[in-house]
Amino acid sequence: MELSDERAAKIRELAKVVITTDRKKGIVAYDPNKRIGDSYQGVQAVLVIGAKKYTVWVANNKDKSNRDLISFWVRPQGTHKIKDLVAFSDEGLDGHCEGGIIEGSKGRIIFDSDRNEGLEHEKEFSKLYDDTVTLLLNFYQGK
Repeated sequence: MELSDERAAKIRELAKVVITTDRKKGIVAYDPNKRIGDSYQGVQAVLVIGAKKYTVWVANNKDKSNRDLISFWVRPQGTHKIKDLVAFSDEGLDGHCEGGIIEGSKGRIIFDSDRNEGLEHEKEFSKLYDDTVTLLLNFYQGK
């Protein structure tokens, strides 16, 4: 998948509004100090848009040799089972989905470009990534 300056600018704009917007109708939780492990700290926002719940985590790594990232967890609102979860991320905020997992009744689909795993699913994850980024940007921009 070819990367573009436009896609990178779009994901960085989304990261910026997630970090700076803590109150808006549809945001059900906001944590400006969310940590996962010892290396990453960031901002986590949980939003409900339509029938889906989106958890977005924008994080930086304390070791600057590692890349910053944005991660998404998407599931139907009101569900809590792992089979309902779709998760994917962009390491480096470069406009490219590097990996993700789709749980479902047909089993688990894994895509990890760094490990060359599930590369046949790259287009599916790229579309999911693009659609989610556009939807969330429109949400934050009031469109």
